[in-house]
Amino acid sequence: MPIIARSDNEHGSFTGLANDYLFQAAKEQGISEKHFEELVRLIIKPDWNVIDLGANIGTHSILLSKLASGGRVFSFEPQSLTFSLLQNNLLLNSCKNVFSYRFAISNTEMNVISMDSFSYQGENINNGALQVSQDNLSGDMTISKKLDEFNLPPISF
Repeated sequence: MPIIARSDNEHGSFTGLANDYLFQAAKEQGISEKHFEELVRLIIKPDWNVIDLGANIGTHSILLSKLASGGRVFSFEPQSLTFSLLQNNLLLNSCKNVFSYRFAISNTEMNVISMDSFSYQGENINNGALQVSQDNLSGDMTISKKLDEFNLPPISF
């Protein structure tokens, strides 16, 4: 069974799989990719609409929500458990301008695809590295859509 943990720091409140690489980074640094934080702090404008594809537990979405406080963030995460953690983290951080969707985004429409099976075992895991496949008959089932199918406002980032 997965162990869900929570961490609070100056970047926000995060829940995630206790032994997952991304959650560990959120716990220690507030975000898993410091270079991404540095970049978006330089370029995101408060009224921009932005997309976070493969949002995972939402570290980028939460940061983008704060930076684009007058715009909207559209977050896409296909894994069911990870999507639940994303939604929880958006609630914990009062991200009212983030709209989350449980879809895989692709250049082709696939009705049902499967993510690799989750791994909860081991000292360190990286469920953010799971892949999608039309051929995999086990794992986490999801739907793939083209981004153009969503009626989104103009996107700046």
